[in-house]
Amino acid sequence: MKILKPKYWKEYSLLDFGNDVKVEKFYDKILIRPETEAKNQLEKNLSFWNAKSVYKNDWSDEITDWVINYKSEVIDIKAKVFLSNSKHVGIFPEQAVNWEFIARNISKKDKFLNLFGYTGIASLVAAKECEQVTHVDSSPSIIKRAKQNAEINQINNIRFINDDALLFCKKELKRGNKYKGIILDPPVFGFGAKGKSWKLTKNIEELIKTIKLLCEKDAFIILNTYSPQFKQNDALKLLYQIFGRKAKIDFGKLALNSVNNKELLLNDFFVITQF
Repeated sequence: MKILKPKYWKEYSLLDFGNDVKVEKFYDKILIRPETEAKNQLEKNLSFWNAKSVYKNDWSDEITDWVINYKSEVIDIKAKVFLSNSKHVGIFPEQAVNWEFIARNISKKDKFLNLFGYTGIASLVAAKECEQVTHVDSSPSIIKRAKQNAEINQINNIRFINDDALLFCKKELKRGNKYKGIILDPPVFGFGAKGKSWKLTKNIEELIKTIKLLCEKDAFIILNTYSPQFKQNDALKLLYQIFGRKAKIDFGKLALNSVNNKELLLNDFFVITQF
């Protein structure tokens, strides 16, 4: 199985993980939050870290939003870290692998689509490389966060859409719009902008089939899945069913290395090209 890990993070580090939690440093602040994939033993007691905030059903201390920078050979972006009412903080550090792929595989005249776009870091990366980026998310508050990230980076070529991902794609299909690159990070379960329910195992096949029709020639699709109910082999079988056995599909796990070089395996990824 292919395992991909970010190489260029300087303002993020995974300090420790185990016992179903992870200890992370975002710029100058240490956070502790749940992680279902952290099944090993912690190397140090959590009290050792003197964390700024700990998540247990809610964050132990409120912290004002702060900005973190990601810089590599081809990317230089900033994004806000914030403590949401879930364990999430606005950034998935392991996704830097996908940002690098986007930056290296999209060019000025291309169009890029980010579905379930969250706070929009993939959108920022694409917007610095191509003329038009469309960012879709069903949460108005998250769209607001994504717009703030665009403002921080002085980016104004992102079209922000508050909509259900599948309904939006169907409308784009009718409008005849095509994209060179598409990324999607569908949740296990959720509700669209108009209250329409989303269930990964029920709706993913229709969404992927619609996305295929939105692709330009020589396009790429990045799919990330986080659900134990949608296993990697099941996803791969579905993708080959939709795109054909001749499609090129790279797949594996995104992961993070701790400062002590322990490997934390996280979500499944699939990159579909040449279909």
